[in-house]
Amino acid sequence: MFRYSIRRILLAIPTMVMVLTIVFFMIRVAPGDPAMVVLGQYATEEALQALRKQMGLHRPLHVQYLEYIAGFFTGDLGRSMITYSLIWPQIRYAIPYTIELTLAGILMGCIIGIPIGVFTALKRNRSVDYIGRTFSLTGLSTPSFYLGILLIFFFAVKIPFFPAIGGEDAENMK
Repeated sequence: MFRYSIRRILLAIPTMVMVLTIVFFMIRVAPGDPAMVVLGQYATEEALQALRKQMGLHRPLHVQYLEYIAGFFTGDLGRSMITYSLIWPQIRYAIPYTIELTLAGILMGCIIGIPIGVFTALKRNRSVDYIGRTFSLTGLSTPSFYLGILLIFFFAVKIPFFPAIGGEDAENMK
């Protein structure tokens, strides 16, 4: 089992490099100029050139790519191409909310899924089994972004049980 885990971790490295490469080049071929987005359409050409130089966009693409990969593996995630703010503080801010949502989803999945699975297994090939299968397949096949919008609509708009957006920092909750 240990050798299998090590092998899977080692296989994840080329996959991660491939994903990083695809993301890098997709961002670079996307239409629009990041300097123009930051400064606006009325910026002078001198200001645009200065910002492109500051952002490193004047260097050859392969140099930008190597710096991007090296920065990722050293923990320097760089700056946003749009706001030019550091990426790592934005990720650090979102991690607790991501973990909270993930754990809540896992908990709800266990609370709902395990009893339905056990109950339908006990009533195999009966109408309860077919209803349970239909319910679980519908849940699995519904795109998560669509299901999320539906849940926000019902539990934040129709039945105001949860806030529609936002989260609170622990120190702000007094």
